Amino acid sequence: RRIRIILPLHSNQPLADIARFRPLERLHQAGVTLLFYKPGMLHGKLVIADGLVALTGSANIDIRSLFVNFEIALAHYTERDIQALAEWAQAIETQCLHYTEAIQQANIRPSKLKQDLVHLIEPLL
Repeated sequence: RRIRIILPLHSNQPLADIARFRPLERLHQAGVTLLFYKPGMLHGKLVIADGLVALTGSANIDIRSLFVNFEIALAHYTERDIQALAEWAQAIETQCLHYTEAIQQANIRPSKLKQDLVHLIEPLL
């Protein structure tokens, strides 16, 4: 199976950008392909599972978003919808920087000190 996650290179939450590097490292080590979208912020979510079903929406998969925020998602089952969404994802992917390239750049990967400090407040993010 192939899992790809596309994230904005820089989100609208700088502390979250720092906090994400520890879990991203674990995902990378587990074989997940991580890509950073360079042109700007992405907030919409897309999940395509085995080309059979797709989910689109704004819901984050975290405790606050699932139980406090009012977010929405839509399930897609038609071949036409899933194909269109897959093509959109492929187009987005061409504008991405691969994780292994990004972590080599000092202006992208936060220092260990910054990661350690943000880790202390991570549950609040």
